[in-house]
Amino acid sequence: MKKIIILITVLLVVIFLVILAVRSLFSNKPEVTEVDPTPTIVLPTVSENIKVDLTHPQ
Repeated sequence: MKKIIILITVLLVVIFLVILAVRSLFSNKPEVTEVDPTPTIVLPTVSENIKVDLTHPQ
């Protein structure tokens, strides 16, 4: 069950990253680049938590 949960969270993070990348590619507005740094700060911590779960299975 934990593997399924980890896979779902990884897929959600990947989809979120793709959406952010597409938004940043198609919108060259300075307002968007000022708003976007907040999710990019949150994402690395989430991916680090997932890596810790994968390397140390309980």
